[in-house]
Amino acid sequence: HLHTSIALSPLPATDGRELIRRLLDMDGLTEQVRFEILERSDGNPYFLEEVIRSMIDAGILDRQDDRWIVTGDPSAIVIPDTLHALLATRLDGLTEFERAAVQAAAVFGREFRYEELAAVMDGIGDLDGAIVQLRRKDLIREIARVPRREYRFKHALVQETAYEGLLKKRRIQLHARAGHHLANTQPDRVDDIADHFLAARLPDEALPWLVQSAEKALGAYLMPEARRRVDQAMERMDEDSPADLVRRAYEVLGRIHEGQFELDEALATWEALIAEGERRENIAMRISGMNKRSFVRGVFLGQVEEALEELGSSELLAEAATFDEGVVEACVANCYIRSALADFDKVEYYMEKVANLGETLGLVEPTIFGMTHHSNTLVFLTRFDEALELAEKTLAKAEEHGHLKFQAELLTFSIPYCHLRNGDVEAASAALERGMEIALQIGDRASELFAAVVQGRIALNRGDFDEAVASHQRGIDAAAATGIPYAIALGSCTAGTCYRRIGGDLLDRASKLHDQTLETMEMPTGRVHGAWMWSEIGHCSLQNGNVDRAEELFRMALDEETASMWLLRPSALAGIVEVALARGDVEGAAAAFEDLRSYITSRKMVDRYIEVELLGARVAAAQGDSTRALSSLTRTQAITEREGLDRMLFDVHVLRGELLAGQGDDEGATGAQDAARAVADRILAGTRGEDLRTAFKKEVAALLG
Repeated sequence: HLHTSIALSPLPATDGRELIRRLLDMDGLTEQVRFEILERSDGNPYFLEEVIRSMIDAGILDRQDDRWIVTGDPSAIVIPDTLHALLATRLDGLTEFERAAVQAAAVFGREFRYEELAAVMDGIGDLDGAIVQLRRKDLIREIARVPRREYRFKHALVQETAYEGLLKKRRIQLHARAGHHLANTQPDRVDDIADHFLAARLPDEALPWLVQSAEKALGAYLMPEARRRVDQAMERMDEDSPADLVRRAYEVLGRIHEGQFELDEALATWEALIAEGERRENIAMRISGMNKRSFVRGVFLGQVEEALEELGSSELLAEAATFDEGVVEACVANCYIRSALADFDKVEYYMEKVANLGETLGLVEPTIFGMTHHSNTLVFLTRFDEALELAEKTLAKAEEHGHLKFQAELLTFSIPYCHLRNGDVEAASAALERGMEIALQIGDRASELFAAVVQGRIALNRGDFDEAVASHQRGIDAAAATGIPYAIALGSCTAGTCYRRIGGDLLDRASKLHDQTLETMEMPTGRVHGAWMWSEIGHCSLQNGNVDRAEELFRMALDEETASMWLLRPSALAGIVEVALARGDVEGAAAAFEDLRSYITSRKMVDRYIEVELLGARVAAAQGDSTRALSSLTRTQAITEREGLDRMLFDVHVLRGELLAGQGDDEGATGAQDAARAVADRILAGTRGEDLRTAFKKEVAALLG
């Protein structure tokens, strides 16, 4: 969608003749020659230009003053049938050394550097003079002089034709020289070095560069290229290949499978790595395979006990063998698995251990990983100030080293959640936009899910229903792509909540999505974010009038140990207040409300203040304290108007109308209802989806009559 396609067809005969006339604006060129050039070229402008170049090379054309003059016999030029043949003819007309130079340059591709060409040439001849002639004949062009001399073939077909003109033995020899030169002078060009050694038929020398190339592609999240490179590497491995290279190749392959959520293939790769380690009696291979198999089993397959037991064994083996990389990896896997169990003390322990080990050993990726997941853990523990400080420090480090996955994770979870907690919606939105952009760039569907969920929530509160629904649908799609049960559950659950908040007929759609969520949560790892899902589904059950089911879900959110139990505790506590109000238990509602207010106030969760004020107004009204209730609504109205939170402002006006009507203030109640209708009209005016408009209209009618 960011480009316009233009179909280029051969020039019509009249246009071709006009082009030739302009190109060959000279005396002495017969119409017969002009016609033959046009006929052979089939209207291809580059072919026409190369014909003219051939005539210049052959001495048929000469430059005099400001014009080209025909000085030879135009009929003597033989025009080949194809552009490829025409270029081959031009190259054949070069001197022997010039032809050798252009063919050697072709080994490097479309572009090459002077020192590279000099390194592979035999050194017999004037290379500078040859380059001057190749430039004069417009076969190559200079593209840079400083800091180094660089050239480009004028056309890819020139490079291809020159390369194809090489004898096989000479081609192999030049590629070998090129590979050795680059390996000694520019070892960071791993892709080029690997390709040269492959073309030189030197598989043993190509192998380490192939593995590095695969690792580089994986680090840049270029999965197809990483897979191509690791396949090339593994095809050239045998029983005598260096163990370190074999291990690293397996690690790339397994991570590719994990990144694409091909869990069976990933598990098979790690088991093959363990088997290879046992065959070679290589402890590093065994530990690497054990750690990675444990990760898949514990995080994706729900085999938590087996995974933790195996991790304990691998950690002991790694420490005994002083294999620090293995220790770090065992700690990382422990972090992931124990986060799902809400074992946050152990999570913090392992994350600090990872970060410290990484710092001590100079391992950048483990250091950033430890810092990233430590900040995530602090968010789950509602230690927001510490989390934001660490997350911003980690983001700077990830940007410095180009680790996009960690940038995406930080910008879609810990950083925006901390900004929201501080009431800074604009900062949260900016972080989410950056994080979403990176997530889409690298195919990080998990980060895309979290970004979509929060973006959808922000849009919903503002009354932008189209954007809210689109964001949540994106979340559902991203979650499905991960294949992870807890991600799928989160995607469907939050989408259901979006539909519930719009209301009307969409409440049925919300209930179906929430039923699907509960089914998904019965799968392995489905309950990782259980508190989140139970809280949101509980509120939906309340709206449907199922108070008993709602209370059961809220109690589960409060009591079950899941990753989000402390972060989502306000939602569950608010649910308990609403359950008590629904049952007429005013005393119980007041007690639960105090627990909620104390929890939110102690953690300065500004994003929850509106919820507290609204609920406080309802509790005060139930206690008969209308003054306090209306005061809470006044404070809430000011916040929602200032922040442009129209969907929440609508609720404020509706509740104010109910309270005033209950006091017998008909005029005040009518004014509040009119204000609610005005906000609803504003929301509807900005809503394009007809189903969303219809649903919200019914919701408004049900609440306002």
